[in-house]
Amino acid sequence: VIFVCWIPCLLAVFPGIYAYDGIAQLWQASHESITAHHPVLHTYFIHFCFEAGNKIFGNYDAGMAVYSVVQMLAFSATLSYACRKLSLRGIPKIVQIVALLLFTLNPMLPIMAVSSTKDILFGCAVILFSMSVWDIAICPRDFFHSPLRLIQFYLWSVFLFTSKNNGFYIFLITIP
Repeated sequence: VIFVCWIPCLLAVFPGIYAYDGIAQLWQASHESITAHHPVLHTYFIHFCFEAGNKIFGNYDAGMAVYSVVQMLAFSATLSYACRKLSLRGIPKIVQIVALLLFTLNPMLPIMAVSSTKDILFGCAVILFSMSVWDIAICPRDFFHSPLRLIQFYLWSVFLFTSKNNGFYIFLITIP
């Protein structure tokens, strides 16, 4: 539902918004001078999308479209997962509905979802990590006896660290 509601935004700015750090990241990747100033994995990811679009469709605009759609899918899936967690935790229906309305109708979310910025995937990492921390806080016994939850926590933590340098500080502040 979230992704479908965001499609008009993608069509309005098709193939996406080429701004923010994406410009510098693509320059770094194309000149093989990648530094840790920008998250390395995101730099390779955006470069891969642009190159895939160019190789498959013959132009870099298609690469921006690939990037926009993949990022929209990742972001909307993360927000859907958050909505599902609200439901599983027995949060009142009105809060769940407000969250879904906020995620589908807030114009800033789809605009950022189609922007070439590392912040969206970092936001996904923060949400996923927070959901795992919530699991620990609600029922630590169930969390630590579930190999799947432990693996998820590990993966979300690594995603948090690698998606932006600030992720490490969020981890340090959150864990105690």
